[in-house]
Amino acid sequence: MINEIDKIKQKESFFKERINQLLIEGKGLYDITSDCKDIDDPMIDIPTDTIMKCKKWELSCFNLLRNYFGETHHFFKEFKDAINKTVIFYHPLHEKRTTVIPYSKFNIATALACLSYINEETNMGLILNAKSVYEASLFSNLLDQAFGLIEMNYLPAAAIYARLIIENKIKDTCILNKIDVPEKSKIADLLVRLREKQIIDLPTERVIQSKYDIGTYAAHGKEEFKKYGKKEILDLLEYTRDKILTL
Repeated sequence: MINEIDKIKQKESFFKERINQLLIEGKGLYDITSDCKDIDDPMIDIPTDTIMKCKKWELSCFNLLRNYFGETHHFFKEFKDAINKTVIFYHPLHEKRTTVIPYSKFNIATALACLSYINEETNMGLILNAKSVYEASLFSNLLDQAFGLIEMNYLPAAAIYARLIIENKIKDTCILNKIDVPEKSKIADLLVRLREKQIIDLPTERVIQSKYDIGTYAAHGKEEFKKYGKKEILDLLEYTRDKILTL
């Protein structure tokens, strides 16, 4: 367990170090790129060496953000939009001729602003930190074990695992959204708070509560649990994996 936490902390440390390096490189690229008004013909005036350096920097940024956040994260998408914004040069002597400028000063500046924002959010702790990443990994391992328990027909144990994951994930989601979580908070109360903050809607609140209740019946040996078979517990785990852990 300690080794796993250390690995995540190392990954976070590498990310912070690397993004600072890329910010320095990006500022250097900004100094050697050109404004539209300084260009007579983009296909001639932009040095090949400059384009190569910009492309290498772009790929390095993509690789870092992809590995740390994933391609579906809005940080990755925002950087991609920034670096790929189309800048068109209108030739003053050729009214019908236009050229898309690769890696203009505007592109680099916009991408730098995006990268700087991500760096600041990370340093302020407003992005998933090592603890939350570790917990996500732990929950994933628990789910794997729960699916294995279903295969062995240990349905109560699998349901209790799901309840544990749901409870901790809801509490973490509240904390990330600046919702107070008293020591003996009830999940029902926290779900209401999440709905009030528009993190979830009413139908989602009711479904999560019903899934959590199944685990509670199992944990306390209630008669109500006997009506749930393998199919229902499998559905509980799949919902926990696909809907609750992605909140």
